[in-house]
This record gives sequence, structure tokens and C-alpha cells, in this order.
Amino acid sequence: MPAQPCNRERRNVVTNNGSTVLTLSGAITGPDASAFVLNSTGSVTVSPTGTTTFNITGTPARLGFNSATLTVTDATSGFSNSIPPSIYGYPQAPTVTPGSITFSPAKLGVQSAPRTIAISAPNGDPVSFVYTSGSPYPGTDFAVSFGTCATQTPCQVTVTFTPSQTGPESANYTVRDLVTDEQSSMSLQGTGVSDRSHCRVLRLRLRREISARPRSLRR
Repeated sequence: MPAQPCNRERRNVVTNNGSTVLTLSGAITGPDASAFVLNSTGSVTVSPTGTTTFNITGTPARLGFNSATLTVTDATSGFSNSIPPSIYGYPQAPTVTPGSITFSPAKLGVQSAPRTIAISAPNGDPVSFVYTSGSPYPGTDFAVSFGTCATQTPCQVTVTFTPSQTGPESANYTVRDLVTDEQSSMSLQGTGVSDRSHCRVLRLRLRREISARPRSLRR
């Protein structure tokens, strides 16, 4: 199972507390060395009381705790010191495509054409859907069919919109991986219009179309 992609940078400040100039270089080793990148290469000269910074970017290479060792060595004395960088790899959240759907304005009581949303999760994990918010509550103007998502992914969600009131409506869901408990979101929007306002919109569109025609065709 792949780890959730996330990058974190850690700044490691090294101070020269001695009386001689240090020539420092850094190297990353350890069981998860591939999860870390040292953002500076070559040697760095540090005067007495001076400082330098070794920046590390961590990207989980596997699930769970990823650890390594940053060793900073002085080329002149051979003295070295170690810093243990670490990062935690979390499972990937379910993928919801598209994450949001907006239906065209529809007359009250008239069902829209169905729209589909593709759901996938790592290893084909099943997912659940929990209604979290919306208007009007509980978002029943959006008819949602979850297909086979409760048993496996990838799967498809089918949604239709039948407004029962004028104005904007919405329904928001949490999509949860039933194996890893990682979560994503899915949101639905639509607008209900009365017959009168719907006709007004059509008239405005017609006026725009007529005004865009050449004068010879406006009869």
C-alpha cells in the first residue's frame, strides 16, 4: 500500500563552537535513507562561532515510521555528529473524481440527467459515505446511488438532482476508507428555479442571441 505523498523540510543548524575553521559535509544513511534528501551537497566552510544549515526534505517511502541518520563530518579533524530525521507515512485517502458536482439550474420537481463520480481507494478498499452538511437538510433533493462502493473500489456513484424549493441547494459527504479510516470529501450543488424565473432566464438568453445577430436577420 503506497504512503500518502507529503513533503516536510527540516532545518538542522550546526554551530562551530571551536577555535578552528571547520570543513563540513553531510550524508544520509539508515533503513529509510531513500525517504530523505539532503538539500546541500559538497563541503561547507564554517568559521569559529559561525553556523551553517543542513536542510533535509522528507517524503515517506513506506507506511509507518520512516527513519534515517544525518551524519555531519569535519574533513580536517574527522569528528562527526549525527542527527536522526524521521517522518511518518500515512495511507492514501480515497480518490474522488470529481470531488464536486454542480448541476444546472432546474425547475421544481424536474429531475436532472444523472451525473457520475468515480471513487478509488488503495488496494481496492471499500468506502462508506456519511452525509455531513447541506441545505436543505438532509439533502434529499440529491438522489445518490453508491453502487458497489461498500464492498470494493474502484466504483461509481450516480447522482441526480430534483429541486423541491427555489434557490441554491447543497449536500456534502465524507468518503471514508473502511480499512485505513482515511477520509476525503464529496460535495453536490444545484439550484431550483420556478417556472417564472426559468422563463425569465430563457427570455434573457433569447435577447442575447437576437442582439448578437446581424441586423438583417433580426426580423
